[in-house]
Amino acid sequence: MFRQQLVVSLRGEADTDRDGYVTGTELGEFLRKQVVHYSRGA
Repeated sequence: MFRQQLVVSLRGEADTDRDGYVTGTELGEFLRKQVVHYSRGA
């Protein structure tokens, strides 16, 4: 699940400000939210 979400994020889903770049902050925040969502908060 982590690997899948990492690939999704690097394809642009994590680019929250839509500037064409995924920063480390955007990547970390996206993955944190997705992992918590998929693990149902565990």
